[in-house]
Amino acid sequence: MNRLQTFILYLVLVLWLTVSGPTTAAQEAITFESFSTDNHFPTDLTFKTAVSSRAGKITRATLVFHLRNEFSSNSITRGEVEVSPANQLELNYVWDTSAGTIPGAAVIYHWEVTDAAGNTAVSDEMTVRYEDTRYDWRRRENEAIAVWWHDRPDSFGERVFEIASEAVILQRDLFQADLDFQIRILIYNNFAEFAEWNGVVSEFIGGQAFPNQGVTAQIVSAYGSQERWLNDVVPHEVSHLYFAQVTFHRGSAPPTWLDEGVAQFNEFGAHQDTLRQVERAAKQDELLSLSKLERGFGFSNEARTRLAYAEALSAVTYLVEAH
Repeated sequence: MNRLQTFILYLVLVLWLTVSGPTTAAQEAITFESFSTDNHFPTDLTFKTAVSSRAGKITRATLVFHLRNEFSSNSITRGEVEVSPANQLELNYVWDTSAGTIPGAAVIYHWEVTDAAGNTAVSDEMTVRYEDTRYDWRRRENEAIAVWWHDRPDSFGERVFEIASEAVILQRDLFQADLDFQIRILIYNNFAEFAEWNGVVSEFIGGQAFPNQGVTAQIVSAYGSQERWLNDVVPHEVSHLYFAQVTFHRGSAPPTWLDEGVAQFNEFGAHQDTLRQVERAAKQDELLSLSKLERGFGFSNEARTRLAYAEALSAVTYLVEAH
């Protein structure tokens, strides 16, 4: 090795020690000994860690977490934990979800801990699923789809899986895309089961999709015939997941009427009555402006909400047939 090579090697070593030394020392001084979570769905999810420091008493601890595929800075929570300084601590952070949550949401988190000597250690990033643990769920799944149901026969879950599989085949062709994640379809048996965790529930909601989580939850009554409802609601909610992925842009969002119109267009049932409703509204000069439906269908009046959905379907049907 000549003198120039020796000098370069020495310089690289000095720079590595300068950049890496304190961080490595901090990580060695502070040791994370265990991690766990306690699930109390739907009220809270508790994160736990046991940690110790050889260099000084631990004085500060923070849990940093966010839901998978949430990209805005507002989606990241930094939860400060009250600390009684000590060399060894068991830390808890309670995430209150009583105002509304998502069953099966993937939560990504890590711990940050500082001691009195000024060392700060950051744990590895971990993921936990915030499952709805209130029921004895049954499951039918493959790589693309997972159907969850409870207190219903296996034949019911199998039928939902068949409809979802057909919807995925058709929509993969329509959107010319594969989803980045497995679709999870949760079936709730009544409105009360759904409302206990859903923070924006209303009598107009029959289900909801959470595209960033790949989760869709539907209310399917255990009474009467469900076949017609399943053939509409399952493809509808699957459509929201595809639509969100293929139209995603951090700086803007497509109009709600387009998303809802495409979702209805993807339903398996016939829509002649819905389209006739729009024709009647047009003749009576009662149509809603599509510009008013760009950011949601938040009407307190059920008739106007139904008309909003009908107009969304009519607009998409026209776009497909004419263009």
